[in-house]
Amino acid sequence: MTRITATIVVIVLAATAIVWLWPRSESEKVQGQSTQNESGQPRLELSATSADLGEMGVQDEKTATFTLKNTGTKALELKQFSTSCNCTFAQLKTPSQTSPMFNMMMHMSAADMNWKTELNPGEEATLSVIYKPSLMPVYGPVQRFVTFETDDPEHKKVELTINAQVK
Repeated sequence: MTRITATIVVIVLAATAIVWLWPRSESEKVQGQSTQNESGQPRLELSATSADLGEMGVQDEKTATFTLKNTGTKALELKQFSTSCNCTFAQLKTPSQTSPMFNMMMHMSAADMNWKTELNPGEEATLSVIYKPSLMPVYGPVQRFVTFETDDPEHKKVELTINAQVK
């Protein structure tokens, strides 16, 4: 390939990239947003994705609290709650109900594993994560997780983390 042909190819590729990557005009952005809002979307907003329980004894029990809010325009489905360890529990309180106490999938009943709920637009729920190190004694820095699924296209699977220093 000659040097001139190579230069032309590079210019054509650069021009194509600029056209594809160039920001849309404000009218196109607004039009695209209104189409999305008309169909309605659930939208999960979390108060935090991690919490530090600090220092604790192996016989202690501590709780971290996370707030979940639906900031979308359609009901938000919450389901498939589980924890990463038998020493960690989670419970969700919505405006209309309280969930069972969640744990590792293998330690829950089928009904608890399949429990689900919805948050209407604007509603909030509180997820309490309880850590009981005496059930699986370990010492030093500890990290545990709670996972759940939603129908928010941006947050299909959510993982919340708790940290502690067990003495």
